[in-house]
Amino acid sequence: MSESIGNRYVVIIGALLIQVCLGSIYAWSIFQTALREGVYAWTSTATQMPFAAGLASFALFMIFAGRWQDRVGPRKVATVGGILLGLGYLLAYLVDVFAAGDELLGTVWLVITYGIIGGAGIGFAYVCPIAALVKWFPDKKGLITGIAVAGFGAGALVFGYVEEFLLAMFGAPASMTIGMPFAVLGIIYLVVVVLGAQTLVNPPEGWLPPGFTPPATTADGKGIDIMPGQMIRTATFWLLWFMFVLAATA
Repeated sequence: MSESIGNRYVVIIGALLIQVCLGSIYAWSIFQTALREGVYAWTSTATQMPFAAGLASFALFMIFAGRWQDRVGPRKVATVGGILLGLGYLLAYLVDVFAAGDELLGTVWLVITYGIIGGAGIGFAYVCPIAALVKWFPDKKGLITGIAVAGFGAGALVFGYVEEFLLAMFGAPASMTIGMPFAVLGIIYLVVVVLGAQTLVNPPEGWLPPGFTPPATTADGKGIDIMPGQMIRTATFWLLWFMFVLAATA
C-alpha cells in the first residue's frame, strides 16, 4: 500500500511536466511577433494560421485520445502525444527553407508541422495526465484537476521566456534562423513529455486511498452512462466542444 501511495505522487510530477510542455502552445505570440518582423515580414493573417490549426487539431484529436487511453492506458497515448509534438516542432525547423522562397509555402509548412502534427500531439497527451490523476486521487478530484490545468496554463509563461531566449540566441528575426528555436523546443518536448508519460499508470482495479470511502450513489440519481459513440451523437457534446473551441481561440 505504501508503494501505491508513493506512486500517486510520482504521477503528479510526470503530469505537471507534460502539462507545462503542452501549454506552450499559448506562447505562440512570441513566434508570431518574430514572423511579422525582420527578414520575414509575414502578414498578420499568415502568422495566425499555424496557431489556429494547432488549436483545431488539439481539440479534434483530444476526442479520440480519451477513448483510446481508456483501452490501452494513459502511458501509451501520452507517449504517442509526446512523439507527435516533438516531431511537429522538429519538422518546423525547415520553415526557413520554405519561407525563403515564398511566405505562403512557409505558412503552409508551419500549419502542417506546428499546427496539425504538433496540435495532434497535444490532443493525445492532454487527456492522459488528468485521467490518471483523477483515478489516483478520488479523494481530491477538484484539487488535483486544478493542479493539472494550472500546469497547462503555466506552460505559456515558462516557454514564453524560453522562446524569447532562443530567438535572441539564434538571431531571429534579424536573420532567417527561426527554425532553430523550433528544433530545440522539439527536442525538449520530445524528451520531457515522453519521459513524463512513463509515470502515467492507472492504480490497481478497485484501489482507494487509505481512509477514503467513496460517496454512496443515491437510487434516484439522474446520471446515465453512455458509450463514446453515443456521446458524440448528442447535441450536448457538440455544444461543449464548440464552447471549448471558441474559448481557446478567443
